[in-house]
Amino acid sequence: QIVTGNGRTIKLTSLEFRVLHLLMSHPGQIMETSLIVDRVWGMLGGDSNLLKNVVYRLRRKIEPDPAQPRYIQSIAGEGYMFSAT
Repeated sequence: QIVTGNGRTIKLTSLEFRVLHLLMSHPGQIMETSLIVDRVWGMLGGDSNLLKNVVYRLRRKIEPDPAQPRYIQSIAGEGYMFSAT
């Protein structure tokens, strides 16, 4: 689980936490989809569709407006980026 700046507790699955942690560890840096999949799923064999689903769930949990993501940005053709602003 994570605690937001206003003290709200949000429960995350293990995969959601691992993806969020990886992105937050590299703020402002575009992380390629294949790199995220490799680091999060490793030999378990995740893929870009699984990652897209995890990002969707994360946005629903942490974004003020999931339709207009502020924290987890999609970079077309490249991957994802975490923005703290």
